[in-house]
Amino acid sequence: MVLPSGGPHSKASRKAHKGAGNSHLGGPSVAQQALVARAAGSSNRPADHSPAGLSVSQDGRAQQVFRVPAPESRFVEDIRLALEDIELSDAQIEWTVKGLPQYRSLWEPYKQWCLQNGRFVFTCASFESFHFDFASAQVAEFLSLRALTDHVKVVSTLGNYRSCICSALETIFSCKPLADSKRISQVMKGFGKEHPAQPRWAEDETWDPGEIVKYWAGQPDNDQLSDRELGLKSWSLFAVACWPRCSDGARVPRDTIVFTPTGEVLWRYLGTKSLRLPVLGPQLGIAAAVVQKVCVAHTLKAYLTRTDQCAHQNRVWCSTVARNGVKGPLSHKGDTHRTWMREVMTRCNIDPKFTGGSVRQAASSRAIDDGWEPAAVLRLGQWKSFAMWNRFYNRSRIQMSAAPTAVAR
Repeated sequence: MVLPSGGPHSKASRKAHKGAGNSHLGGPSVAQQALVARAAGSSNRPADHSPAGLSVSQDGRAQQVFRVPAPESRFVEDIRLALEDIELSDAQIEWTVKGLPQYRSLWEPYKQWCLQNGRFVFTCASFESFHFDFASAQVAEFLSLRALTDHVKVVSTLGNYRSCICSALETIFSCKPLADSKRISQVMKGFGKEHPAQPRWAEDETWDPGEIVKYWAGQPDNDQLSDRELGLKSWSLFAVACWPRCSDGARVPRDTIVFTPTGEVLWRYLGTKSLRLPVLGPQLGIAAAVVQKVCVAHTLKAYLTRTDQCAHQNRVWCSTVARNGVKGPLSHKGDTHRTWMREVMTRCNIDPKFTGGSVRQAASSRAIDDGWEPAAVLRLGQWKSFAMWNRFYNRSRIQMSAAPTAVAR
């Protein structure tokens, strides 16, 4: 009997299923996994994944076997399933999955590849049989094959797949970074030589983020805006003021936001791309605007108060689309920080060739034109090197070619 993977399982109910799995005897666990994966892959047969239960290793010790994730389940649901199978406490599981990125479109291709080619989605049958080198080899194999498809055209896209899979495995097995393995790093390096990252837009292509400020200055006051309009306003003004990645906007915990007596707003990001892990970054801040109507701090405070009763899960911006009767964090397909930003840009007649994420280059470049020091721009935008920002994001009137290569944190 294979348990369905979509529903919740309490720790008590999970224990009740011990003993339901089939045993894998007769050889080392890792060798058996390799044999199953290769044999099934060569004939396109599904692997013999056991349901959640106890398996007996060669030395006689019990092993908790992972359940097979459902094909339609999402990244966070699959991680929760694995953490339940290794019997972490419910509290630890809840906090762990809340800190995970969504990885909506990146996890599914990997999982489908595993299920169709007889591979264990978590690279092994049980927690005890995990092997770093074997896991690295499986991830490297998927990345190598994915790199041959039209879905991957630049190395940064392949890096996103790597981050998704490695994040899952490192969360489950608490292992050292898989990206550091020679197998994976060599695949990334080889693909990068053939398909290096390129700026998305030409050096003279940008747009004026001041148009967004002008737009909201002409709209009604905060207390007259709907919940959705106030959300669009607070997010777009925040993005213009501190040029985050759209994914960073999804990782601002509400309980880190502080409003100072002078009107400044302070906050911290949780587990951004640069931090790699779900840990809090350095405290950042932006000053209050002279005009209260377009002040980020004033608008953000109004939005937080307005949405305090939503199921925000300690995130700032909430979805305007209820799912199962609940308006949770803004992270659903078609209702994201990127689409919100692009909607406001459309209202401001910004060229549709620019995505919502382009606010990062437009706003940081505008800051340089307004007299900001490059070091301050890099610190607020969390760039590790000037060279990276200057090559891919700098569209300021002052094109700089020489500057410090790193910024102290």
